[in-house]
Amino acid sequence: MNIHLYYYIILIANIIFLGGITNILFTRNAIIWLLSIELLYISSFLTFIVYSLYYYNLEGFIYSLFILIIAAVESALGLALIALFFHKTKKFDLYNDN
Repeated sequence: MNIHLYYYIILIANIIFLGGITNILFTRNAIIWLLSIELLYISSFLTFIVYSLYYYNLEGFIYSLFILIIAAVESALGLALIALFFHKTKKFDLYNDN
């Protein structure tokens, strides 16, 4: 049985994705949510790169470039929204309204 490095990288990407999902589900901190969304982007980025290398085509690299651009824009907007939320409420907890 021949297991390539690609399978291990896909396994690592799935573990990163699972970590991002569990952090989104079980945390209340807004900054941790942003970092968890970045983990989701990183895992999809890694998956596109590996499949592009495995099938010898360039589409995965192009999609991963788009994911990288979207992740950068999402981080900037998310941090700006969190800064406004913190300025208004003086806390990072997203569930308490008082």
